[in-house]
Amino acid sequence: MVAKRIHLKRSGKKIVVIPARMSSGRLPGKPMLEAAGKPLVQWTYEQAKKTEADHVIVATGDVEIAQHCDRVGMTWMLADSNHPNGTSRVAEVVAKLKLEVRQGNLIVVNWQVDEPMVEISDVNKLMALRLTSIGTLVCKNRKTPSDVNNMLDPNTVKVVWSRGQCHWFSRASIPGAGFHIGLYSFSVFLLGMASRLNSSHLSELESLEQLTWLENDISLVPIEIEQSFPLSINTLKDWAVFKQLKEAGE
Repeated sequence: MVAKRIHLKRSGKKIVVIPARMSSGRLPGKPMLEAAGKPLVQWTYEQAKKTEADHVIVATGDVEIAQHCDRVGMTWMLADSNHPNGTSRVAEVVAKLKLEVRQGNLIVVNWQVDEPMVEISDVNKLMALRLTSIGTLVCKNRKTPSDVNNMLDPNTVKVVWSRGQCHWFSRASIPGAGFHIGLYSFSVFLLGMASRLNSSHLSELESLEQLTWLENDISLVPIEIEQSFPLSINTLKDWAVFKQLKEAGE
């Protein structure tokens, strides 16, 4: 299994990295679940390719995912399968890029594989941030193609934000909260810092790595999306809705 080499010739690049692993706790094998002839990782990759990103890279340690990337021409890089979270997997891949690129004004977007329906315009806004903080997507409107996402669902992450800052994240219902969408933008410096932090107690309780960042005084800037909350693929029920939409040509 040999990953494709990535050659970036100048700084100032925008890169999307999609961390993908087969051993997802909530939905095992999620990246390779198929809808309309394509696995989820490919749907997400193809959506990312429509953005202003100069490169889109799948970060994986799983042979099945890597082999599929090779078959269909998706760029991928090898990442350790034992990472504690997606951010550390993304950081490993970025660290393998050329030194002159890593030292430049590189913008890195961690695009979770379970977010194939995020709008292109929203990701472009995320990549346009001046990255003195971590950027992320949030939404107040919870209308979805079905009722699978709601404020009481622990699979749906809630977020409280105001005045350009995210204050807290939780899987529980929070008064005044909106919904979080699993994309983050980083400078190389902040990506390295965030990936090296030890998980906080509250982060482990909620299984939300962004709580570790907040508890270590790393701010998160919310980019509020204009459309309805996009369907995230967290459970088999979510997957069934996504599959039905794609096979209906939506």
